[in-house]
Amino acid sequence: MKDLVINHKFDLTSNIQDVKSSIDADLNKYRSLIVGEDDIKVAKTLMADINKQKKSFKDKVKEFLSVIETPLKEFKTETKAIENLYDEARETLKGQVETYEAQRLKEINIILAEYVRELCYINEIDTDTIQFQDLVKLTAVTTTNKVAKATKDALDNRVNAILIEKQKAQLEEQKRQEEIRIKAEELARQKEIEAIKRAEAEKQQALRDAELQKERELKEAHERAEREKQQALKEADEQKQKELEAQRVKPVFVANDMPTEPLNTKATIDDTCYGNYAVDEPLHPTQLQNITVAPLETSVPEGKKVIELQALFQIVVSENLSPELVANKLIERLKEDANITSLKSVSY
Repeated sequence: MKDLVINHKFDLTSNIQDVKSSIDADLNKYRSLIVGEDDIKVAKTLMADINKQKKSFKDKVKEFLSVIETPLKEFKTETKAIENLYDEARETLKGQVETYEAQRLKEINIILAEYVRELCYINEIDTDTIQFQDLVKLTAVTTTNKVAKATKDALDNRVNAILIEKQKAQLEEQKRQEEIRIKAEELARQKEIEAIKRAEAEKQQALRDAELQKERELKEAHERAEREKQQALKEADEQKQKELEAQRVKPVFVANDMPTEPLNTKATIDDTCYGNYAVDEPLHPTQLQNITVAPLETSVPEGKKVIELQALFQIVVSENLSPELVANKLIERLKEDANITSLKSVSY
């Protein structure tokens, strides 16, 4: 390849400085003008003239530059074509390099995937948990297809991080299971306590029920015995009444058998001579007056007999009752209750 050789002759001379001085001097006449209100139109005409002179100068410069720049433009075009030749050659090589590197990256991906599987197998973790695609680089393995140290360290760090998380999760799960076990045991204890309390309550209730049943049975037995007692008393009383009705005999004291000791019985005016007696103060026979019952003058039915009795009475009555009224009441009772049809005498 030949080296580039450039031969040129270029000597630029001009009267640019003279032109500059001339133009500057010519423009001084505009700089020294003082524009008043009446000079506005003239000033605008002068400004247009200055612009016209400037355009004329620029057109002359462009015309000159187009002449001297033409060979430079042609030279630049040729140099650009040469640069394109370099680019084409480089792109050809680049395509081959990229094809090789893409194939190499596929191989590296396989190598790293196998290494990751081994790591996961050794550490008993899921291979999907290790992401390594960002580590698939041309420098990830050596020329002998061994995983580079930097790549190993990066993968080991990721495995260790997962192991730490796994251990943390296991500890959390153990803690959760322990809490569940403790709650289950506590629940079982509570159920056992409740069962014991329920059994004790049922036992106490059964005892109370048995006690109540016993009390009811005793009450029923007592009531039954009381009813039987009252029935027996009623029947005995009825029997006694029947016997008394049949005998129609009144309990009195016979004169010959009158007690010598003070008596404790005295009857109210409303009591019959064989009824209940109210005991107030002891009475002595000498305090009593005789009531003599005359013998019956009527005939005695067959199977009957006449009993001649003498009785002594002391009756407690109101202060306003006279002895005559009390005696008459006693005679009425004796006639009604003792079948007495005549009295011999009543003294008081």
